[in-house]
Amino acid sequence: ITIAGNVVNQILGFMKALMPAYFLAAAFAGGSVSAVASYEFTLFAITVAQTITASVLLPMVKVYALLVMAGHIAKEDILSKLTELLSDVITWSLKTMVGIVLGFHLIQGLVLPYVDSMKTGAIQKLIGIIPGVGQGASAVTQMVIGSGVLVKNTMGAAGVVILVIITLIPMMKLVILMLLYQCVAAVLQPVCDKRIVSCISDMAKGHRILLSIAASAIVLFVVTIAVV
Repeated sequence: ITIAGNVVNQILGFMKALMPAYFLAAAFAGGSVSAVASYEFTLFAITVAQTITASVLLPMVKVYALLVMAGHIAKEDILSKLTELLSDVITWSLKTMVGIVLGFHLIQGLVLPYVDSMKTGAIQKLIGIIPGVGQGASAVTQMVIGSGVLVKNTMGAAGVVILVIITLIPMMKLVILMLLYQCVAAVLQPVCDKRIVSCISDMAKGHRILLSIAASAIVLFVVTIAVV
């Protein structure tokens, strides 16, 4: 849980640092409308993701782990449905959060780039009709916008690479822990009480949930950078 929480906080902290420069570059590249809309929504998404993850989802995983242990202490199966419900709530919350962000970016991708292209085209035409210097100024404008696009895309690619770098080792730790739980359950099954084996196996599912939380945070912001 600590590893997953640190991963999410690192992702959100990096995005807070990247956003001002990245969306400024996007605006400089001729996407001012897209940059403004994306900046506001991304700031909102960071706040919501941080609040939901830290205050709701990770505490729910703690409760899930406690219910798994408590349910396997008893001889009768009395808490399995509650743990399944809790697992489903966490999973669907993550899917909903990712779906809302993807849906916004889909709508944004259908509308805002055309608004920016019309605005940029109109400016270039206005500059082009200036007597004497119109053609030269229009060429300079195109060069500046092209440079801005190059800078923006380079920053975006670098941002994605840095996101992968800062999350790679913690994600590998979560994967290894999940596999170790599954391996321990497999080794103990022939020689241990079935409740112990089932408890360890369900703990592996809890690690899979933590992995999903961290992966969802990465997907949210990689998609945001890619769309912009």
